[in-house]
Amino acid sequence: MPRTSLANRKIKEARKESLLEAAFLIISEKGLGGLTFNELGKTAGASHGLAYHYFGNREELISALAKAKEKMHTIAWARAQRSGSLEGLGMVTSFFENRDLSDREINFALFELRRDLRKDKDNRQFGPEPLSAMSQLLEQAAREELIPYGDYAEKSRAVFDYLIGYLLRLRESKKAAFNKAACMKLLSY
Repeated sequence: MPRTSLANRKIKEARKESLLEAAFLIISEKGLGGLTFNELGKTAGASHGLAYHYFGNREELISALAKAKEKMHTIAWARAQRSGSLEGLGMVTSFFENRDLSDREINFALFELRRDLRKDKDNRQFGPEPLSAMSQLLEQAAREELIPYGDYAEKSRAVFDYLIGYLLRLRESKKAAFNKAACMKLLSY
């Protein structure tokens, strides 16, 4: 019995979603520079031709990732920057305190925390650079005498290293717990 058009549409949507999941996994590990159609096909368990069928070129794929990111509960670096100091830092840490992060959210958060290290031109589509945003939040908190003065870029890197480690543990075992006190202690040095 032939499939109905509804069944065909559901299959296409499921394939596209699996390709997007694979793309989020790739960018979490290799950044946007490592996202190729060959790698996408291999990670998704499909041919790279199928990836081209759903996303005509790399720009369309990155645009689809940016749209999918908007539908997720993600770290909003620009909004945290506008809120400033401890309120902004609280917005960042509250994302990590959410234990119900999907694999897609975990992979995108890993990409976000690592993307400053990779100067891919496509990163601009995903908003402000997180390391810069975190440094500005820390500098503002220090001006308000909420944390000690110091090297804000270095403190940001320390916090990011902690958050990356947490996300990797969470990806392996959904039981990993975020220790906000330990994260905030990094800021006091």
